[in-house]
Amino acid sequence: MFKTETTEREKAGPPALWAIAVGLLLLGVYWMICFPALWWAYSVSMSIKGGYYQPDQARSLVAEMASIVTALTAIVWLMLTIRRRLTSGWRRVCIAIFWTATALVGYTALVVIRRSFWTPAQSPESAFLPILGHVNGKFFSESRWLSFLIDIVPTMSITSGCLYFVFVQLAKPVPRVPLTEKKL
Repeated sequence: MFKTETTEREKAGPPALWAIAVGLLLLGVYWMICFPALWWAYSVSMSIKGGYYQPDQARSLVAEMASIVTALTAIVWLMLTIRRRLTSGWRRVCIAIFWTATALVGYTALVVIRRSFWTPAQSPESAFLPILGHVNGKFFSESRWLSFLIDIVPTMSITSGCLYFVFVQLAKPVPRVPLTEKKL
């Protein structure tokens, strides 16, 4: 009638909230690494000095692009966490690096292909994808998409792999020990 044995899963605390908190914190760190990486890769300081951007406008554009990269990485982490295969630490790092790079290269290809098939008859805002067109236009126009592939994809993929490893280590459920165990 009464269940006296508890499984390991029942002994563990609520992992979902802890894992979400750790994941969001590490994605925030990821965004803070992505921002200066984009700033450097696209020589934004020189664009400001040259009068191409106002400082606030430049910060806003880089922050939006860093948010796009972080969102793509969050999707990768979510998919890897849902699949949850038992692998070694280095293997998890390599898998996260591979899938993050695949997502970023895929996004770049999507934007560049969309731009290639865009016609002036369509709205100008959708030239580089609807909604995100103004940001993508600044980072993928002409040959600037090569800077993204050469500088940002490797840097942020390796960063993603390292932070995903930290996420997996920190998000493990901690077993909770009851204060008293009642024996029947």
